[in-house]
Amino acid sequence: MENKRVIQRVVVGGVILNKEGKILILQRGKDEDVFPEIWELPSGKREFFEDSQTSLIREIKEETGLSKIKIIMPFYVFEYKVEKQEEIRDTTQINFLVKLLEDEEVN
Repeated sequence: MENKRVIQRVVVGGVILNKEGKILILQRGKDEDVFPEIWELPSGKREFFEDSQTSLIREIKEETGLSKIKIIMPFYVFEYKVEKQEEIRDTTQINFLVKLLEDEEVN
């Protein structure tokens, strides 16, 4: 680890199901510094002192514009590490099953 700064993160993601049982996935931008252009669930970093469900609601709203959702339950947890030149990001991601309550357009 060569004296690199280690940053621990918690990321929350949503497996968002619509009425037809389809799952929403998003493509990251090509300018992202980690995993550019990869397809993923709506997700994001939990802020300090923010609970996971509040964080997930905020992230889904920021990334998709969707606000009429219901978080059903935690679904899957996994860990991953991203090593950059100056740091190592040690991340735990918690994915939740989320139901879309009304048809809304994704922004």
